[in-house]
Amino acid sequence: MNIEMNKVMTNFISIILSLLILTSCSHIQNQVTDHNESPEESDREFCNDERQEAKENLKTGCVYYVINLSIGGWFPRYEKELEQVLKSYNVELEIYPVSCVVPNDGYCYKQFMDSVLISRYGSDFSNMINQKADSLFASKRHEKIYSDWEVDEQPFISETIINETGDPFIDLLNSALDTTSEFRYVSNCIGFSHFIIEYTVDSLGKSSNCIVVEEEFINNENEVTKDRLRKELINKVNSMTIWTPGLLLGNKVTVREQRGTALTWER
Repeated sequence: MNIEMNKVMTNFISIILSLLILTSCSHIQNQVTDHNESPEESDREFCNDERQEAKENLKTGCVYYVINLSIGGWFPRYEKELEQVLKSYNVELEIYPVSCVVPNDGYCYKQFMDSVLISRYGSDFSNMINQKADSLFASKRHEKIYSDWEVDEQPFISETIINETGDPFIDLLNSALDTTSEFRYVSNCIGFSHFIIEYTVDSLGKSSNCIVVEEEFINNENEVTKDRLRKELINKVNSMTIWTPGLLLGNKVTVREQRGTALTWER
């Protein structure tokens, strides 16, 4: 009993600490945004250290285009292309990790490097190189399969013959089931036997190359049943031809995506 209580208390304390950290981060970010406080005013010594770091880098001939990336932040989808574009200007890409615990972390370093780039290449330099990099990234659309997070709009199925779940993908799967089928597909995987599948939707709206990357069964189904259900799902997804393709800068592209599909035996 004591062991269980200790576990509960440990989990409770962990949750409280996490909430305090998130609240602190949010408070710090709001301070900077709401008061438009310059880093020199908030922490001049810390800012001077970052500026000195930037100056030392310049002495070695290194000019950096800096992206401040916070914990949980996303790299640009065109990171490799951005590096390529920057090299044509003799500029290096630097991802500067920042922390929400330290106010304005990385701000002064980026500010200093940005001022150097603006003096050399003009005030629109940042917008210009990002547009170039993204265009270069999109130019590979005829030969590249994009991840779902890399595109502007993900593939989707807009309408189906039936509408019983509110999820056109699931409704399309169910419309292909025989009336005597012992199960139905549902989109909520929690508490249900389910598959996590991955598949490709091409620029013409057809899905293919479906695989199961994860599965869980909670009803003690035997291996024969599992194999049959797995194959049925893969075949159904591979036969879908009514997708609206994913879009990248207004162009239809091929996208590889992942989603969960659950099963229920309640009719």
